[in-house]
Amino acid sequence: MGVIRQATEQDLPMFSQLWLELIKEELQLGGEFRPTLHTLDFFVRAFSAYISKALDGVVLLAEPDHGILMWGEPGPHYPDTWRGKIAIGHGTYVRPELRRQGISKDLWARARQLLLEMEFDFVLGTAALMNKPSLRMMEGAGFMETGRSFALKLRGGD
Repeated sequence: MGVIRQATEQDLPMFSQLWLELIKEELQLGGEFRPTLHTLDFFVRAFSAYISKALDGVVLLAEPDHGILMWGEPGPHYPDTWRGKIAIGHGTYVRPELRRQGISKDLWARARQLLLEMEFDFVLGTAALMNKPSLRMMEGAGFMETGRSFALKLRGGD
């Protein structure tokens, strides 16, 4: 298995490739993001904000190009809650041929350590209901279901 390390600005091309793979796979499992330039731009902006320290957050890579994790502040518009400082789990992705080797678990353990150092109190994460491996991984990492999210499609698409 590769090394887990924090991403740098030079990792943007690898991040973009892995993130598109994540979005495409999640879409097949009922995820809400579509692999468009607009969607990728949203995540590239979050990546850049965390790398530059404009927002507290972490982007981790499992080298050489095995997987990625991005968690962090949702932005200044997000309200404070009784939970304290909240990190949003944007996603964790490991290439299919490299799964079941502990890469995701290692990414999550390192992210948890870094988020505690940044004084986060709580992490919110989501997984498509059809993505059973992701749901099991989240439960195994200590996440608990606190409610349900619902989506309503307002226009177009399939």
